[in-house]
Amino acid sequence: MHKVSIIIPVFNAQKYIAKLIRNLDEQTCKDFIAIFVDDASSDDSVQILQEESKKVGFEIKIIQHLQNEGPGKARNDAMESVSTPFFTFIDADDWVSSNYIEELLSSAQKSNADVVIGNAYKIWPNGQKKRHWDIASYQKHTTPVDMACIVDYGPWGKLFNTDLWDSETTSFPTNIRCEDMASVSVLLNKARKFAFAPTAYYYYYQTPISRSRARGLFYNDIYESCKILESRIDNPYIMEYRYITSIGYGVLMNAILAKKDNKTIEYYIDILKGKFPNGYKHPLVHTIPLPKRIFIYLAYCKQIWLLRILVKIAK
Repeated sequence: MHKVSIIIPVFNAQKYIAKLIRNLDEQTCKDFIAIFVDDASSDDSVQILQEESKKVGFEIKIIQHLQNEGPGKARNDAMESVSTPFFTFIDADDWVSSNYIEELLSSAQKSNADVVIGNAYKIWPNGQKKRHWDIASYQKHTTPVDMACIVDYGPWGKLFNTDLWDSETTSFPTNIRCEDMASVSVLLNKARKFAFAPTAYYYYYQTPISRSRARGLFYNDIYESCKILESRIDNPYIMEYRYITSIGYGVLMNAILAKKDNKTIEYYIDILKGKFPNGYKHPLVHTIPLPKRIFIYLAYCKQIWLLRILVKIAK
């Protein structure tokens, strides 16, 4: 049996999918199965998948949706067929270093960790490159509960022990965007030990038309994801951190980008302050970048006009 399942949602990815398959075929460890879930693509993604699968030295499984249901449903469906000890996620337009699987798996086996975190970079079409998260900052925290707060809840860039997954409490919501928070945050919360693979690199391509960059259009989805997460995690320490970062920054910033009125902005601020009146004093607030910390503090002060100025400057 393979050691790792790689879950890859696919939707109209014909420009990228062959590159990713070749990328996976270059892995120094091929003890994995790649599960591609085509989410009713209208381009040639499936045909390319089928053609490329005949050329590679690793196992590929293709699941096809009859209608588009979003990446959350694609990942959930793939997880139903996972029988390996570990799993990881890769998006169809991204790629990884050639030692990615080997380093993640080796770290997991040596440390007996539930979650292994690699390095991640954002890559833009013009070649610009920027670190997406900083492993060194994660390594300063030794308790699982702190890690469950501060680790990025994007599904990729990490290796998970399959025992963490159950369809009831860790599945991805399928009717909202920002579904990652309500799933990956639970996986992180269930982990008892974290490890790091600093030489395993994930490259997060900043596709111009990506749904995750439809700025301002899904502010309420972030809130809904927070509510789902709250129904799954009963730890107020973690939820306070998620609320101040996701509501105090994500929701408000996106609502302002969507040109919502002050009444709407104030509505979410009242929710945030009602649940966590002193959230801006959370013990881990220092882990949040300074501009976001300022934004969150101003939100607690209901300085909406200043929030609008900050968003305009950032934009």
